[in-house]
Amino acid sequence: MRLRAILASFLAVTLLLSCGGGGGADTLRLGWFGPLTGDRAAEGLNELNTVRMLADEINRAGGVTVSGTAYTLKVIAVDTAGDPLKALDAARRLVNRDKVIAIIGPDSSNSAIPIAPILEQAMVPSIATAATNPKVTVVDGTVKPYNFRACFADPDQGATAAAYAYLVEGVRRAAVIHDPGDEYSKGMRDAFVETFLRLGGTVVADGTFSPDHADLGSAIGSVVAVRPRFLFVPCLADDALAIVTGMREAGYGGTVMGGRDFRRIPADLPAMAGSFYLDHLHPGDPDLLEFRDRYLERWGSESGTVGFLAHDAVMLVLDALKRSEGATGEALAAALSASDIQGITGRIRIDPATHDPSGKDLAVIQSVDGTYAFKRKYSPEPGR
Repeated sequence: MRLRAILASFLAVTLLLSCGGGGGADTLRLGWFGPLTGDRAAEGLNELNTVRMLADEINRAGGVTVSGTAYTLKVIAVDTAGDPLKALDAARRLVNRDKVIAIIGPDSSNSAIPIAPILEQAMVPSIATAATNPKVTVVDGTVKPYNFRACFADPDQGATAAAYAYLVEGVRRAAVIHDPGDEYSKGMRDAFVETFLRLGGTVVADGTFSPDHADLGSAIGSVVAVRPRFLFVPCLADDALAIVTGMREAGYGGTVMGGRDFRRIPADLPAMAGSFYLDHLHPGDPDLLEFRDRYLERWGSESGTVGFLAHDAVMLVLDALKRSEGATGEALAAALSASDIQGITGRIRIDPATHDPSGKDLAVIQSVDGTYAFKRKYSPEPGR
């Protein structure tokens, strides 16, 4: 245990030095925490490398001016190994000891949700990169004052799917199959149904199933019987594959769309041919190319999804600092609540009532010739 503690301390010091720790009166400290060891270390490093690269670029361009004073940025990073308990310790350290003005991340909901009291006590905002659970920013209908996100929230996938079906595909009769016992699945289903009905569509079948799939055949049969043009499948990958396979075997030839967990299903499976899903982004999006090239040149490897999202989280902080009434976390949070920027992953217009991006573009991705291809970006609020 003593050796482990020594190694942890060494890693923390190494990260502080390598990210430009320290700083004087005209330096703003930007915190980051996430997995740099463990199963998700590559994703964490992708995020951290993005934050470090952008901070370096901002500093080379003269830093950031807040209320008439120019500041340089210094990044302070803490490894959590993806452990939510370590995330609590990381948040405490960053806001209490390191005195950061903001935290980029985390990228997971189970780390982002519990840090809210720590942020509120210290009055330091956090911009989650890929944490999509609605409870990251809102609990019991009340917005968390210092929790923000740069990505969509899970229900946005349902709203976007409904708008896309009705307004782009011209669908007027749609069906849904979901797991009512799964918060993720039900949240997307509810958003789809509410949006599709509001637009003027009809949900002709609303099938459900239990975790053991004993009643899945009945749900599939109820949909096939009414022959809708469009089926929304807001489920995790294993459930989604069982549904799509069953629908195709039953002769269904309509359009199928799912949430981002579809990405875990091999695109070359016959049942998936022509199906769609929604995600934060797709590397084939032309809007990502310039940053992708910069990242590749700096680090010698390709950026993944979290790197692109971390980019936009940093841009949110940079924009808010320029509009902030002072170089404090409290002033920065107020400015973040009024953010409206064009990020590389889409327009990010923070809703002050939720601290989520309102109507953010999602990537529409389709299985074509055995691969998942970028089709377009689409917002659940077209024409905004």
